[in-house]
Amino acid sequence: SATGEQGAFTPDELEVDFLGGYWKLPKCHQGGNGSLRDSVVSAARTSGTAPVASSDLTEVYTSLGNSIQQLFGSPEPTAAELLKENPENPAFAAYVVARIGTSYLTRNIAKTRELLALSDCLAEEIVMRGGSEQDRNIVLSFNARAKGVIEVRQGDWQKAEPYFRESLQLHPTNSNTLFFLGLVALQIGSAKEALGFFVRSLLLDPDYRAGYINLAIAHLRLENFEAARAASEACLSRHPDSPQAHYHLGIAFYQMAMLLVDST
Repeated sequence: SATGEQGAFTPDELEVDFLGGYWKLPKCHQGGNGSLRDSVVSAARTSGTAPVASSDLTEVYTSLGNSIQQLFGSPEPTAAELLKENPENPAFAAYVVARIGTSYLTRNIAKTRELLALSDCLAEEIVMRGGSEQDRNIVLSFNARAKGVIEVRQGDWQKAEPYFRESLQLHPTNSNTLFFLGLVALQIGSAKEALGFFVRSLLLDPDYRAGYINLAIAHLRLENFEAARAASEACLSRHPDSPQAHYHLGIAFYQMAMLLVDST
């Protein structure tokens, strides 16, 4: 029922009874002419999406229990409540606590640090509670990356770097961590090292706009103008509304033209 003068709903009046979803399609289907990576990694920007069977959506909705309802219509859950409701999945509780913590990044960094520390404690208990070592490492990797982001927001890139390296060691296929390590390398003046991180990040997440933008920046700093052009065009093929990619493309063309003039 609606409440208030404007007919608005309060959170506890919202009832979630449906879950939607879609599959992000890879570049090609398995068994096609592409590589294994091209048939596994999402390329939704160029390949589009596909509907999810209603039976699969129902299964996911059922497995989440009342978590979705709590997300929209209940007070913020405590770690104890999450563990009680998910006794067979301690990694879920540790991860949700960390996600709640990162939601405070722009409002209350002290609260973010507090919840990340609590998530670290919960993560260390994952194996003892029947979870896997991989689950533990993935949660701790997320937390280490979040701690690095805190330092980045405070302008301390050098202090952020060890957190990002810890995150990558715990989860080597963490594309976001690879991206942040690329940013760190750019900030400290190591464009060549940044290239490697950005390329590895994009191999894992080829739809990530910022990866292409910063890959082009690294190439421009190294005066690899043709490579900067290619990175910018790859970005625009997925994100046509990227002004930075147009800007970098213009710089690359200008520099290549100047080199051509100088050679004649």
